[in-house]
Amino acid sequence: ANCIARIAELEANEDKPYQVEIYTAKDLRTKKQNRLYWTHIGEIKKAGHGDLHMELKRKFLHPIYMASTTKEGSKYQSNYAALCLIKQSGLEIDYDELFGKVLSTKDSTPKQMAEYIEAYWPYINGKGIYLSDPDNYKREG
Repeated sequence: ANCIARIAELEANEDKPYQVEIYTAKDLRTKKQNRLYWTHIGEIKKAGHGDLHMELKRKFLHPIYMASTTKEGSKYQSNYAALCLIKQSGLEIDYDELFGKVLSTKDSTPKQMAEYIEAYWPYINGKGIYLSDPDNYKREG
């Protein structure tokens, strides 16, 4: 009902048309998991280890997505394969920036996000950085 009311409020403009998409909601990571993850990224930076966000995603999230048998997993795998072809072609593009956009925690299911947090946790602890307790999210999902 709120969507329909919002659409009705929009003024038609031929120069800037609107596009509305309706689709079934995805089973995405929980807000609690997302907050915990970004708390961890902040704690890592505070500990003087810079921004390990992309390193963690490459090392731990990428294998989770590559092993996925879901529709979203297949989409990621196809996008990753296309990125590899682009990189091999020698085109002058910012591969790391594109890869960062394709490899996103936004597409994680609660189960994948829990697996990701559980995977990077010991790695970060091994660097001497002690993060907020991951039991706070308790595999929500």
